[in-house]
Amino acid sequence: INIGGSIFIQNDNWKNDDRFILKDLLNDKKSFIIGCNFGPGDDEFTEFYKNWFAKFDDVCFRDNKSYEIFKELPNTRKATDIVLSNCKKNLISNALYKKNIAISVIDITNNKNLKDYVDCYYEWHIKVIKNYIHRGYNINLFSFCTTDGDLKAINEILKGINEEDKKHIKVIQYNGSISRFLNKFKRNKYVIGTRFHSIILAIMNNQEFIPISYSKKTDNFLKDLESSIKAVQIKDLNKKSKKNLKFYHVIQDFDAEKQFEKIDQYIKNKTH
Repeated sequence: INIGGSIFIQNDNWKNDDRFILKDLLNDKKSFIIGCNFGPGDDEFTEFYKNWFAKFDDVCFRDNKSYEIFKELPNTRKATDIVLSNCKKNLISNALYKKNIAISVIDITNNKNLKDYVDCYYEWHIKVIKNYIHRGYNINLFSFCTTDGDLKAINEILKGINEEDKKHIKVIQYNGSISRFLNKFKRNKYVIGTRFHSIILAIMNNQEFIPISYSKKTDNFLKDLESSIKAVQIKDLNKKSKKNLKFYHVIQDFDAEKQFEKIDQYIKNKTH
């Protein structure tokens, strides 16, 4: 079983993926891919995967754009992101909830398409944070992945905040305890998120959110979700003032459980 999100992205070494070897070794076993999106990649990359995906019993994508590429394969499907299978809208109620804002940032310094916007990205967040602190809000900066540079980005932003304003800011770093991290994330009414799954979690928790897009996977997900939701592109942040920010709120049911549909059928058949 291959479970993941952006697990099929073309890089310089894509032809040496260990998963190809593993699939050949386990070719007589049932095999599934769930929860993924595809790309970006060129025509050779895409054609290779059309042949490779055909060897699996089930391939379930999490976005329509990926599914459209491979829908000619009879073993492909589409369902919502796996995380939304826990969409219970169970918020934590506390006195500070309505005045708490969660902010998720990423390190874009090594992104060849965005590295020219690093200063703008940090400056925009600094301005937004100051604005909301002066309006009486508390800011919680979430580092989803330290190894990818989230904490580094947070520290760069904090350099632009004065000591008085820092009293209203907390940094929450993922330390291996999922329940602790998610519990603290839910203690915010609002989310301003760059990390893809900060937006997924906001929807799962019934929070209001502003999506900051750094890749097509964010745009594609939001397009599938609701056409009225427009992500703020990192390249356009300088055009977005703190006065015209729009928080979105999504209330709907999701079919994320269907990601596991074929696996569930297989297990049920094996146990009866």
